[in-house]
Amino acid sequence: MSKATETFKADLEKDLAALRTVRDEVHVKLHLAAMDARDAFRRLESDADAVTRDASARLRALIERMRAVAASIDAGKGGHAGR
Repeated sequence: MSKATETFKADLEKDLAALRTVRDEVHVKLHLAAMDARDAFRRLESDADAVTRDASARLRALIERMRAVAASIDAGKGGHAGR
């Protein structure tokens, strides 16, 4: 083999090794980014669950208050019918 061929092969091997290294780095970064995204989503999902629970409790309380107002209106109808 000529010196030029040997140099070309050596450079090619070095470049291919660099490509493998960068590819592996990107793979790891993507994996970590996916983990970070999953963690962020889990936190958001937990917050959404808390909001849903709170909203449901507040909605039930509001419904009960509305029912109480409706019942008091119904109870007062008999006394105000002739007025």
